[in-house]
Amino acid sequence: MWNSVQTEILLHTKKILVGMLRTYGNSWIRTDMMQTRSAAVTVYTWVERLCGYGNILALLIICIMLRAI
Repeated sequence: MWNSVQTEILLHTKKILVGMLRTYGNSWIRTDMMQTRSAAVTVYTWVERLCGYGNILALLIICIMLRAI
C-alpha cells in the first residue's frame, strides 16, 4: 500500500518539477554547469520542504529529473 502511494507521489512530483524546469529553466539550466548544479540544489531544497520525507527521496527525485531533461 505505502509503496504504491510513494510511487504515485514520485510520479506526480516528477511531472510537476520537469514541467517547471522546462517552462522556467530552459534558458539558463543548460548555459553553465555551475548554474545547473545550483538549480539542482535549489530544486532539491524545494522538494525536501514540499515532501518532508528527507534527503533520500529528494535526491532520488533530483536524479530522475536530471535524467528526464
